[in-house]
Amino acid sequence: MVIGIFSVVYQKLAREESRINNEFLFYSLAFLGWLAASVVIPAVVGGHSLGMPRMYGLSVIFLAPFCIIGGIEVMKIHRLFKFKSNFSYHKMSKHSLTVLAIFLLIFLIFNTRLVMEINQEMLGGERYVKSLSLSQPRIMRGESYPKETAMFFRDYNSYLDGQGAKWLKEYREAGKKVVVDYSSLVLVYAMIPLNDVVEGTSLAIFIKNIQRGDSYVYLRESNIKFNLMSGKGDKYWYTSEILPILETERNKIYSNGGSIIYE
Repeated sequence: MVIGIFSVVYQKLAREESRINNEFLFYSLAFLGWLAASVVIPAVVGGHSLGMPRMYGLSVIFLAPFCIIGGIEVMKIHRLFKFKSNFSYHKMSKHSLTVLAIFLLIFLIFNTRLVMEINQEMLGGERYVKSLSLSQPRIMRGESYPKETAMFFRDYNSYLDGQGAKWLKEYREAGKKVVVDYSSLVLVYAMIPLNDVVEGTSLAIFIKNIQRGDSYVYLRESNIKFNLMSGKGDKYWYTSEILPILETERNKIYSNGGSIIYE
């Protein structure tokens, strides 16, 4: 991408013909500068800023064409040298788009975790594929091991989870804390302030949180259906380990067939 964008800049300065218009080029240069700044100063996109995944998503909209342009320019590098070899470099340049297409195809099937998911479905084993879209059907069928299931549901929330969070947003007492496992994202969807959310990063911390006083305890559908709670890193524990405490020390005030809320 960097080589591609600077080759276009060179064409513009040399008054050569280019299919990239000036407006698109200026936007692309701005996003390239943004990416460069994030390497030097991570706080530009990290922490409470826009976030690295969103930044890459926005940047690639403009920078993706320069990947192809730069790839073609790289494959034309043989023009600068005089190779005495039977290997046909001019053919590589001539068919550069084909070479790039094959490279991007290989990159795509690995980067989307397709190969890993096929391997998991065929051979099994205790590995985390980490693909929300490809792994979802298998995990929903219960064909995964506990660690993978717990980590999957750290990022995935069902419709019933969202409904439970919205109910909690509407009826909870102002300022009252909400105790959840290490997956507060569903509460963010319901616009519950993170300052009012207490995450349990491990079983011991979760139990400590639910025993410390006046608060709500929010269990997601996955906590009930799969008997799993997600912790920090690769930690997880079983919901059955905390249910006796909840049933004896708390009142169940909401259930929608998926998520459950205790007070």
